[in-house]
Amino acid sequence: MKICNQLIFQCFWVVKKEPHPFPNDKKRSLFFFLQMGRLVINELVGENFCKACNGTGYINKAKAKKCSCKDGRKPMKKAEQARFCGVHYDTWRTNWFSRYVKCVEHFKAWDEEISFSIKNKLN
Repeated sequence: MKICNQLIFQCFWVVKKEPHPFPNDKKRSLFFFLQMGRLVINELVGENFCKACNGTGYINKAKAKKCSCKDGRKPMKKAEQARFCGVHYDTWRTNWFSRYVKCVEHFKAWDEEISFSIKNKLN
């Protein structure tokens, strides 16, 4: 839980210089950032399994037909992300999606650093 809170805080830190989604309602803005952090964690953990291939990346194992998803995972659509965070789709697309992508890239870099450090420690 402590790591999740740190990730959410870091997500807020990445977009901190930007205006709040709801300037007159701090609780609603905080909820937005918490939900945005949860979206980032969900994308990194990989719970968005493709329903067509059930997360394997192949539709039929006997014929080994490649699924159209990305390695067995399908990211949430922008409209679903906007609904999850509680903002309108147009606001998400124009103002927040690029910041969300920055957060995801930031945490993927952290993940690579951690994996590299663990790999070096084990060897």
